[in-house]
Amino acid sequence: METLDKETIKKINKLILLLIKSMEGKLEDYLINDLINYLDNNEFGLSLELLCEYILEYNIFISKYEYETISNIINIIWNNDESNINIQKLVKQVQK
Repeated sequence: METLDKETIKKINKLILLLIKSMEGKLEDYLINDLINYLDNNEFGLSLELLCEYILEYNIFISKYEYETISNIINIIWNNDESNINIQKLVKQVQK
């Protein structure tokens, strides 16, 4: 994982929080609360990984914007080489 400055981390946390909130009504409340709790404890990478796992596991469709946001965050955090997130599987969840 890249070493990120505080401003970048702040922006990433805000984006991930928006993604999590967009899952309200699609995911159980306790899963959303867990994801937010990880963010609150500076575990933004884990929060994003779990969010993506839930999208796949619960077959949740996402918008192109949500997909692109996730992809951009992955690029910032992991430079596409260390992430456990399977972006190729996630693209199949994008609504047409």
